[in-house]
Amino acid sequence: MRERIAAVERREREQRAGEARRPPTPDWTVETGIGADRPRLYVHVGGCHMAGKRVHAVTRAVAARAVADGVEACSHCRADTALGIGIGIGIG
Repeated sequence: MRERIAAVERREREQRAGEARRPPTPDWTVETGIGADRPRLYVHVGGCHMAGKRVHAVTRAVAARAVADGVEACSHCRADTALGIGIGIGIG
């Protein structure tokens, strides 16, 4: 029983240490496609649950420029609205 408790405590310590070393969630990400040219597919708010595996942290300015250049903003996290550039699009 003591071995089991020690093993559980060790796993918990390792988990806390791993979480402490994890880099912070970026504010903005750009998701890229597959292939040599790796086209930019979507702009996401950092931590978006719909972001794929090929995401790259970018600055707010890079994210805004990507949306302005025609890269699609994620329809779930509404990166364009969060950037303040999607307001009013598609009305009327």
